[in-house]
Amino acid sequence: MARTEFVALVCGLGMASASVGSVRAQQPTAYTVIVVNSMFGPLVEETIYRNGSKAVIDLNTPAPAGGTATHVRSLYDLNAHTNQSWDLTNNSGGCSSGTFSGDWGDPFASQGDLSTAKMTGTETVNGFSTKVYEVEAQGIKAKAWVDAKTGMTVKMQMAQTGADLKTMVEVKKLTVGV
Repeated sequence: MARTEFVALVCGLGMASASVGSVRAQQPTAYTVIVVNSMFGPLVEETIYRNGSKAVIDLNTPAPAGGTATHVRSLYDLNAHTNQSWDLTNNSGGCSSGTFSGDWGDPFASQGDLSTAKMTGTETVNGFSTKVYEVEAQGIKAKAWVDAKTGMTVKMQMAQTGADLKTMVEVKKLTVGV
């Protein structure tokens, strides 16, 4: 699942990164974030590089049974709202280009509020000091670990009500600055 689809699902539950003014001021514009995403089954490693108005997102997907791995790179011009994408492991498809509005995949973007979620505690996850939130709505339960300093969702687990939670997204590493 693309980050924007994931965010839409989470926002549909009323749960995502906090949009608090003091948090927003601490969001960097030059960073590298490594995220593991398993929304649609196999783990996908997503590396997001940003330097000001330019960003690159690399998506590395392991080879499925009988298939081949992919490494898709997307280049974003945040001022022009344009992007270009290509698969580094299979150049037969060429590249694609397009435009975007709204969320381009910034892990620090304000993606909603926590008004319907309940803060259930604090924990350290992968070195991040987080606030833990839980919510249940529309037959789905979710738990999010939100970085107390930046508002970035560090980890998200989801499941249908009554089932065990499954980790869908987890930030493994953050490097601020270039």
